[in-house]
Amino acid sequence: MFLNIIKYIFELVKTAAVMLLIAFIIQTFLIQTYIIDGISMEPNFHTGEYIIIDKISYKFSPPKRGEVVVFDPLESPDSYIKRIIGLPRESIKITNRAIYINDRKLDEPYLAELTETLTTSQTFNGKSYTLRDNEYFVLGDNRPNSKDSRSFGAIKINQVKGRALLVFFPFHNFHII
Repeated sequence: MFLNIIKYIFELVKTAAVMLLIAFIIQTFLIQTYIIDGISMEPNFHTGEYIIIDKISYKFSPPKRGEVVVFDPLESPDSYIKRIIGLPRESIKITNRAIYINDRKLDEPYLAELTETLTTSQTFNGKSYTLRDNEYFVLGDNRPNSKDSRSFGAIKINQVKGRALLVFFPFHNFHII
């Protein structure tokens, strides 16, 4: 009987260790959770929402315009969530009412109606800015209340932690991104 209890405890510990190892591998290499904090992505994402980010897809293909990414900015210890607007080697021009990519107006159906993309930065105010290789221009969906590439410049692919896949909490907001 005592031997059976020891075997049972050993099996429990072994199962727990395997589960922890699998969770560690998933969290480190495949997916990760992220909690939205702030209003910069409203009305599409809200403070307190939990999302899952895909950490592996950008190892096989580059980010696409319109995708939402979580990244580590150079000047902050906190991660940010923003939408990719400009891709490597593209020319970005921001005016009060529109963004132009290579002199073509960008269609942004994910923005709230009448959203203006204002900028106080002399770098982007009506002037063209050309991205280098491995640079991406990111903006929040709530343009008047977002710290993004208009203030800190383009981000590099190695700063990107992952692509937002889905909102999973609160459950009434569950949706695939």
